[in-house]
Amino acid sequence: SEFLQDWDMSVIPENPDEILIQLEKSIITKWNTAVWDHYEANPFTEDELNSVSESRRKRLLSGKSIESTYGTTLIALVQTEAFWFGIQIGDGKAVRVSADGIFDQPIPANEKCFLNSTTSICDENAIEDFRHVFSTDMPAALFCGSDGIDDSFIRDEQLYKLYSTVGRSFVDNDPTAARNELKDYLPRLSSKGSGDDVSIAGIVTIEIASKVFPEIEEPTAKEPPADFQSKESQQSAEQEQGCENLDKAMTSADSGNEANPSPLRPLTSDGLAESLEEPNKHMNPNDDKPLPQTNKTTSIDSSIEETVCD
Repeated sequence: SEFLQDWDMSVIPENPDEILIQLEKSIITKWNTAVWDHYEANPFTEDELNSVSESRRKRLLSGKSIESTYGTTLIALVQTEAFWFGIQIGDGKAVRVSADGIFDQPIPANEKCFLNSTTSICDENAIEDFRHVFSTDMPAALFCGSDGIDDSFIRDEQLYKLYSTVGRSFVDNDPTAARNELKDYLPRLSSKGSGDDVSIAGIVTIEIASKVFPEIEEPTAKEPPADFQSKESQQSAEQEQGCENLDKAMTSADSGNEANPSPLRPLTSDGLAESLEEPNKHMNPNDDKPLPQTNKTTSIDSSIEETVCD
């Protein structure tokens, strides 16, 4: 937010592509300045230098490729009263929930981000790998998560189900309580899911979301372009084999009390610790059972079936 204070947001709709590219270039410039300031104040230790190859050690000692040691990915979502935009470099996913309840990923995908490979601000031509989106269609919610979040799911529909519950929790609960519950849940997601660091950010427009999320039973995914190849379709045969018993492993849960942890920071409650003690229950992507609709406080753990694949 401090970074954007220098920008006149009102001019963005006039030429969004050009202005967002300028913003991305500015981010790269300020990031490089911050990297060098940190490096000069904190030179590489002997242990750090001993952990790299001899050729790279020589480059680093000569002051070359310093930025490459500060690999950084970024997803940013900004919303005003009249428009919103998102920018991204690297992996992770941004998810939009439209005013009519459609889930999609509005920021164009980058084929360079595949499995353990990703683009980064530290890349020499980082500006070429930035992607962005601009829209005046105001959403019910915008979410973004690090790759540790989406890597904990088998399919996008499972990720959308999580965000559906997160959105509904902010509609039903006090924002601080919903935030704290989400925060408490993330470490459990990481341990049962990808094992990676996990983080989530989002914007929920309560006026719109209150009309959308209570009506959502199974999140509806927007059809991708015909030539789009999803990350899920690119999974290795080994991973697919590891999850081939997904449907068999899933046990049906009482629609009024689905106790399963899911990828994201937790929403709290006594039911959270209790559910974590149970064996993993995998969500059947073909299960047409609706999300439980209730006026009670919504808990991530009690309303989302666990979708991680061990």
